[in-house]
Amino acid sequence: MTRNDGLAHARVRDVLEGRDGTIWFATFAGLNRYDGTSITTVAGDRGVPADSIWGLLEDSDGGLWLGTSGAGVGRFDGSVIQTMNAADGLSGNLVQALCTCHGGNV
Repeated sequence: MTRNDGLAHARVRDVLEGRDGTIWFATFAGLNRYDGTSITTVAGDRGVPADSIWGLLEDSDGGLWLGTSGAGVGRFDGSVIQTMNAADGLSGNLVQALCTCHGGNV
């Protein structure tokens, strides 16, 4: 996959295949979704907290978590992204990786 195919940026930080087969790309210029046919960019109107996405994780409910460069984390439910940052209690706004703990907590 390249920018010619529709990726928002040539530099991809993380790739995740969701349980539904969707391929997600965390790029330096946003979040991209590949459905097997075409690539689309999940835009700021859905609440993407930052252009530079560093990490991706799918939780047990199928929510997509985004780690960002400077804007904390976001959880995409397929419609909108709920964001959390230092003002909400995170230790900082740079989130390079995500993981689940025992019990499924992110």
